[in-house]
Amino acid sequence: MSEIHRTGRARSAVAAAAVLALVGGGLFAASPANAATSVTDNFEGNPYQRWTTEQVRGSSSVEFPDFGATQSGVYALLIDAYPPSVHSGRAYRSVTLDRPIGGASWCYAAAFVLRPAVLIVRNGELDELRPEKPSVTLQIRSGGRTGPSLSGTTYELPARQTAWRAETFASFAYQSGPLTVDITARSGQVLVDDVKVWCALTPR
Repeated sequence: MSEIHRTGRARSAVAAAAVLALVGGGLFAASPANAATSVTDNFEGNPYQRWTTEQVRGSSSVEFPDFGATQSGVYALLIDAYPPSVHSGRAYRSVTLDRPIGGASWCYAAAFVLRPAVLIVRNGELDELRPEKPSVTLQIRSGGRTGPSLSGTTYELPARQTAWRAETFASFAYQSGPLTVDITARSGQVLVDDVKVWCALTPR
């Protein structure tokens, strides 16, 4: 289980305990074998060059920390929306996919999500688990950040989640031009890693 401590609004990441490992590539095992094009982002390198973040000062934060217990690599997306604030944090980026050759095609998007075990610290002592029930919405938009949503899913994360969850969060007909991967979280801390968007020929 991963732990993040906060005193008031000051946060500091601590060493993470073992996280149940998912089989490598298992997230995409159900993707069609004839997938012709895909974009994968595991937040390595400099994710700030690819992702735009939106946060409300004093109410939410969005960052890409060296978390130490990622699904892969060393970095992940961390969104923290402080309860009971109604504000949310957001990260989004543009992707462009080629149409698979040979006919009509369908597209999918998937990611790993994790809700850290968040503890309240009082007077230098661990006091209790924070009571919030965080949610994360992952969706694909047509065009830019304000474009219409093509497909997406909202997940309510359990209080004691100990393993990364593999989620296929979108399924939509192929569209030419740029798409936007849009990730929003509210009412707590949410980690996201290994985002993938891909297209394949529609089964006949």
